[in-house]
Amino acid sequence: MDQIISEHFHRLHREVADRTGELSAICELLELAAARFDASRQEAAAGIMEIVLRHTGADSVILSWQTAGNGTNEPEPLCLSLTAAGAPEVGLAAAKTLLTTATPAAGEPRRLGEHSFLLLPLTAAGERLGCLGIGHRQQDFFSPARLRFINLLHKELGSIFLLFDKQKKLLAAQKSREQLKQFFSPEIVPEIFAATTDLPGVKTAAATILFADLRGFSSLTETGEAGGIACLLNCFYREMSRIVFSWQGTLERFVGDGFLALFGAPTRRSDDPWRALQAAIQMQQQWQQQTIAADGPPLAVGIHSGEVMAGFLGTGELLTYTAVGDPVNTCHRITTIAAGNQILVSAATVRQLEQSPHASRLAGLLAPCKQAQSFRGMRKALDLYQVVGQPAK
Repeated sequence: MDQIISEHFHRLHREVADRTGELSAICELLELAAARFDASRQEAAAGIMEIVLRHTGADSVILSWQTAGNGTNEPEPLCLSLTAAGAPEVGLAAAKTLLTTATPAAGEPRRLGEHSFLLLPLTAAGERLGCLGIGHRQQDFFSPARLRFINLLHKELGSIFLLFDKQKKLLAAQKSREQLKQFFSPEIVPEIFAATTDLPGVKTAAATILFADLRGFSSLTETGEAGGIACLLNCFYREMSRIVFSWQGTLERFVGDGFLALFGAPTRRSDDPWRALQAAIQMQQQWQQQTIAADGPPLAVGIHSGEVMAGFLGTGELLTYTAVGDPVNTCHRITTIAAGNQILVSAATVRQLEQSPHASRLAGLLAPCKQAQSFRGMRKALDLYQVVGQPAK
């Protein structure tokens, strides 16, 4: 009787040890997925194979991994292998070929060369995410207990692959949001993501362009102290960006002591010209009130409207939101003739203002310049207006 109880106890002890080892392997896989969620798929796959090889005692492990979904920007499928120290790679090439060219069904191990390989599909949420291959020289390696353990691993791996890919997509979306916040107001970013999960592509947009420039800044840099100049520019960029964003504008670029902002790209509103004009007026008021700018260079602003090509240009990590087209160049030229503390507005923008919901508030706000302005390379002169008052209530 004592012997029967002893044998039963040892059997239970072995089962507990086996279950503990299985749980340990699953925990390691989960810990790896949590620790390396921002790593590349190849790095994560290498860590997964090492855990599987160590816990199963196999001679070799093969892992193929394809990203969930069928998007055109998805990375290429991976197919990696890992061999235990001292184990031959006989049959490994054949197993990898079979793994990537066929859809293995969960079943019995098959003999490839001098190895027995168990090939298992990795699936989750109805999607095929890859395959797992386990090989060993001994035919009796795949005992019922080991087969049960391997099947448990392969089911968990499918879920881990799916979670890893979802996490990567979330990180990419978060990165896109951070990129967007460099150019767009907080109100515009959710609108962009509500329409698409990708960064806005280059497209035609009817926009109002605002170009602002500090007058006499070059002379200031010749005599001023570098630290003070940097402080001045930082203050200028910070305050002007805040105003642009408060009027739902897009910060297109900083150019030395100036910047370009868009109203109407990527999100168009019926009052884009009005918001650009209000932003310019607030910029002038704010900059003149800044104590740091009391003896600093005055601000000149030009505003123009027209169709531009706007969107993200660049590759990889170097992306910038850019607008190109004749209206952008024209706005820059208008700004070059604006005096310090002056806002010049093109006739094209004024016509849109007169058709906007705020047309009644234009009385006394704008006055035509005495003569049209001609610019080299332009076929006809531009009629310009300057801001001379405050918007009517």
